[in-house]
Amino acid sequence: MECLFCDFLSGKISEHAKGFPFIINHETENTLSFLSMDSPVNNEAHMLVIPRGHFASFHDMPNEVLLELAKHLSVVGKFYSKKGNGYNLLFNNGSSAGQSVHHAHFHVIPRKKKDGIKIEVWKRSKFSSKSFINLSNKTKSEFKDFIKDHK
Repeated sequence: MECLFCDFLSGKISEHAKGFPFIINHETENTLSFLSMDSPVNNEAHMLVIPRGHFASFHDMPNEVLLELAKHLSVVGKFYSKKGNGYNLLFNNGSSAGQSVHHAHFHVIPRKKKDGIKIEVWKRSKFSSKSFINLSNKTKSEFKDFIKDHK
């Protein structure tokens, strides 16, 4: 299995591309965080928070890892908030969602007003009230069946 993050964790590699060093900012028993070498347009480095174990997607992680990951994300978020920033949490789950490293990971992106970062750039649908109600009821029914089948 080729996985950049697993290679960092095992010590197989110690540098990002272009020779940037892999430096851990914070670690817990099941998680760690480090700066991404990709910086958004506001020139604030963004942090990645990952599980130590290899889990390709969000729903592959066991509950205890998810809980520890949520706590770690909270610490990183408080760090950026203390610096006067807001932040976005971004999780690309699967190739069709833009996941390029198939090891579950959150991007914590520090934000300032008018920083030029465009996270939500999709075109918004204009639903009629009836269409929205129909879609909501259909989704609710499908979700109810899904939950029933996955208990």
